[in-house]
Amino acid sequence: MVVLLVVLAYLIGSVSFGGLASRLRATGFKVVDLPGASGTFRRYGAGAGLLVLLLDVGKGALVGYLSGFTPGTWWAVLMGMAVVSGHNWPVFFRFHGGGGIAVTLGLFLVFAPRTVLLALGLGLLIAALYYLAYWSRGRKGIYPLPLGSIFGFAFLLWALSGQPRTFWMMVAVASVVLARGVQILLREI
Repeated sequence: MVVLLVVLAYLIGSVSFGGLASRLRATGFKVVDLPGASGTFRRYGAGAGLLVLLLDVGKGALVGYLSGFTPGTWWAVLMGMAVVSGHNWPVFFRFHGGGGIAVTLGLFLVFAPRTVLLALGLGLLIAALYYLAYWSRGRKGIYPLPLGSIFGFAFLLWALSGQPRTFWMMVAVASVVLARGVQILLREI
């Protein structure tokens, strides 16, 4: 039963809403962009980006619910890693996916909503400050949202350190996001 839930989580993650948006518009994503919420925003505008964001958060939350609201159990950890892996390397879209940030957000909104919302606020604040102070002038370096998410993840890990089961699940899921982030930074999109 657990194996089926992990496979289901991966398949749910593999539904790339950004990829679907690009196919509906009969255009693809540039090689330098990702079919996640931020790539959809850059390519198709705020409305499409927000819709993809909400759908990606929703698929993470769905897997959180399917895991039985039990963070830190081995099946919940595997399901969390699977949904983010599916989003990052979707089987339905030739393994070309997003970065996993929105899906992780949705997953952990189920387990620690207040803490996740605080982390989200911090991440968005850092992203906005970085955008205004540096990135908007030359558009060089890491994109603002992924940079802000690094701080959000760090805060989340710190805040969850008193909840060992949720903390270690977050570490495991964040490792999948980190692997994709390194892959993106190395330009192996």
